[in-house]
Formats: sequence, C-alpha cells, structure tokens
Amino acid sequence: MKISRTNVVVGVASFLLGIAVTVSAAWFPLSRYFATFSANVSASEIVFSAGALNALRSGDTTNAMELLEIKLDGGIIGLGSMLEEMPPHLHHKNQLKQMKAASDYRAKNPRKSDDPDMDATVAAYLDSFAAKE
Repeated sequence: MKISRTNVVVGVASFLLGIAVTVSAAWFPLSRYFATFSANVSASEIVFSAGALNALRSGDTTNAMELLEIKLDGGIIGLGSMLEEMPPHLHHKNQLKQMKAASDYRAKNPRKSDDPDMDATVAAYLDSFAAKE
C-alpha cells in the first residue's frame, strides 16, 4: 500500500484540527468556571473586608478580630489543601513562607473556633507546611 504525501498531510491536519476542537471545547467551559470562581472569591473578600471594617469603625474590635481569624483559617485551609495536592517540587517558596507566618501568628495567638474539626485541619496544615519554609 502506497501512502501519498496528500494522505499524510490530510491525516496530520485532521489530527491537529481534532486537538484544536477538543481543547476549545474544554477551554471555554473551564474559562467560565475560573472566571466565576474568581468572581466569587472577590465577592467573599468584599464581604469579609466590609464586615471587618464596619466592626472596626464602630469600635467592635472583638467582632473585627473574629472575622479576620475566620479569614485566616480559610486561607490556611485553602492553601494547605492546594499544597497537599501538589507535588512538593511545585510548592512555591512564598506559599510556604505565608504558611510559616500563619503558624507563627497562631503560636502567639492560639484560637479555638466552634468547629473542632476545622481547628484540627488548620493545625495539621500548619504543622505540615510551615516547617518546609
């Protein structure tokens, strides 16, 4: 069987077109997902920041501090879960530095929330990643 140059070109072009269609079919829904996710993160930042600022301006430092503590726990859990999923050689030095900063803060300012499971998760992530900085 003789394979002509035209058949090879058509085969390669079809293959590349298939890749392009597959990538674009996956990319558009993913880009919408990431845009929505990013918008939701920004919205939650606004809610927490406005709540903490309103509490501070009204003199309610206890509530402001509690909001910031919740935000810190959420950041530790979010970053810790991402680091847990990534191979260690992909851990960025700055990410580990921030976990160390959170660990140092928690050592000076221990906190118990209303959720012992969350407290255990925060402590586990700090123990696991803060020491790697």
